[in-house]
Amino acid sequence: IKGIDALDFDGIVGIDFAHRFKSMTVNTTEHTMRFEAYEDDEENAVAPYEGEDTMKEAVIRTWNGRAGEVGIECDSVPLADWEAKGLETGGMVVESVYKDSPADKAGFEEGDIITHLVDAEEGAVPLRDGPELVIYACLQDPGSAMTIRYMRKGETKEVTLKLAKYEWEGAFP
Repeated sequence: IKGIDALDFDGIVGIDFAHRFKSMTVNTTEHTMRFEAYEDDEENAVAPYEGEDTMKEAVIRTWNGRAGEVGIECDSVPLADWEAKGLETGGMVVESVYKDSPADKAGFEEGDIITHLVDAEEGAVPLRDGPELVIYACLQDPGSAMTIRYMRKGETKEVTLKLAKYEWEGAFP
């Protein structure tokens, strides 16, 4: 597709939305997109969470004060930059690290590129956008261990951190 490198899909439909589909075709001439859904028996191996039920559970855990937090703000690496940064499945650039957060204690720095969650059951699960990391952490208890694979200046690293308690807590409506 011509001109595809100039597009930032996160700004168009959101990586979280696009992850719900098996494929996405963008026609830059006609300004259209086509999404191919997963079949009932197919699994989406790209997203570390599945469907609306998982999103709902993450929100409920947050409201009830049972959600974990990493303490980091990230944004997706634009598709056009993947090759230059040595990324095969994308990643997210660390934009800020909260002081004294698990991410701060683990040594994350602005400019690091988070590429995967490393899970004992799932293996290395690619990450492409900040909300994925937030949702995954919200599904874990504060104090739980989370292993993150990232790149710093072209070198791949892994770190295991302990999640903090998500800052916000409220009443379940």
